[in-house]
Amino acid sequence: MQCKLIFGKKSEFCREGNVLDVICGQLWCKDPQKPSGCRTNSYLTALPGTACGANRV
Repeated sequence: MQCKLIFGKKSEFCREGNVLDVICGQLWCKDPQKPSGCRTNSYLTALPGTACGANRV
């Protein structure tokens, strides 16, 4: 849902590479309409309460 709010309704959380380990510091999103991979902005972080990394919130 967070990616949809930022990048549009077709966007979703990116599950490529090590993004689960860095989501606390930076939110990565993927747009299935754009095969160029995942994208972020330097200021994007997951919202408070989002599970991230190993046993972290």
